[in-house]
Amino acid sequence: SNNVTGAANVTLSGELDAATGDFSGAVDIAGDLTLSAGADGALTFSAASSVKVVDNNAAALVLEEANSAYLTLVTSNSSEAVLLSQDTHIANGKGLVVGHASQLAFANSAEVQILGTGGADSRIALAAFVDSAVGPGIEFLKSRNGTIGSNTIVEDGDGLGDIVAYVDDGTDFGSRAGFIRFQVDGTPGANDTPGRITFGTTADGAAGETERMRIDSAGLVGIGGTPTEELDVIGSTAGATVASRIYNSDNSNTASHVEQLLQVGGASGGDPKIRFAVSGVLSWHLGVDNSDSDKF
Repeated sequence: SNNVTGAANVTLSGELDAATGDFSGAVDIAGDLTLSAGADGALTFSAASSVKVVDNNAAALVLEEANSAYLTLVTSNSSEAVLLSQDTHIANGKGLVVGHASQLAFANSAEVQILGTGGADSRIALAAFVDSAVGPGIEFLKSRNGTIGSNTIVEDGDGLGDIVAYVDDGTDFGSRAGFIRFQVDGTPGANDTPGRITFGTTADGAAGETERMRIDSAGLVGIGGTPTEELDVIGSTAGATVASRIYNSDNSNTASHVEQLLQVGGASGGDPKIRFAVSGVLSWHLGVDNSDSDKF
């Protein structure tokens, strides 16, 4: 129970062997254990030893930064470098970087980054090994509440999640080549959350993306604009033709046909037809009259 100063071999109740410096039992430390700066300033544990923090009235291992100190984990165990048997929590505003010593500043400087110099070390793999139809997935969640875990309903047009491709343009990492975006598509309510998916690419010479296609909450698909039919191809550039093509490039077989099928459910259904229209002026139909002996 006495304070001991200076360089000396000390035996504490038979638990510290003065000859070898080995602990043969437990040592209780009521205050701080300080390692003085030396050749390596290290506390070394022999082979097959371990450091344990035993939960005795909420005990904890606290690593506190002082003078730019940091924690380095080094191991020669090829199977388990760091083994965590419980959930791991990182404080809000802090990050996790894999493959580099600091976060890379680009986009919104995401707090979780995987930075690599090859294909394998810059990828994320998700795998599900389960005897059911469940597969792995990436899930987004959006709330308008500023408190994590609390509820405030989203609004029409709110972004729900983006998948974005950033590139190095030779000056920085802020340029984007394309995106897939999820948004609210209508007025939401309890168990009523209409959504749309939009796809965008960046044109040659442009600094940002342009929406190219969307699938709205009704399942309508629009290429070049907002759809009003099951499939809309929309253009608005003056002097440009809006066209679609079905093309078979084979030129070696007479059975290599190209066809467009317009089909109804049966004799009691409607007419398969093509409509020609000038907005607000005229409309013509070309097709089969299913109600009149299939006249063309």
